Amino acid sequence: MAEHLGLSEAISRYVQDGDTVALEGFTHLIPFAAGHEIIRQQKRDLTVSRMTPDLIYDQLIGARLGVMDSTAAVMCRDNNLPIRVYDVASPGDLLRIVKGENVGTLVTSAAEQG
Repeated sequence: MAEHLGLSEAISRYVQDGDTVALEGFTHLIPFAAGHEIIRQQKRDLTVSRMTPDLIYDQLIGARLGVMDSTAAVMCRDNNLPIRVYDVASPGDLLRIVKGENVGTLVTSAAEQG
């Protein structure tokens, strides 16, 4: 029989520093509560992945994901500038982004997420 856990206990038990964690919702929904609980518990050095490519500035900053300088992320948030995170070692990705293709993860404000 399946065990039911609260979010706080599940993250405490199953998310360890250095883990790879996939955070998902249904289609456009973002797992705010799980992301905030990971930040609240101060989990570190995580590799965070999503099948739907969106993230919110505060999650990027709070989780200290290390994709960019936190001051730059705050400035982008405060000036409502989207951030596109992608693998620079992947050939052709920058060109695909410039052409308007949806490559990597888009970081925007919560208001833009709907």
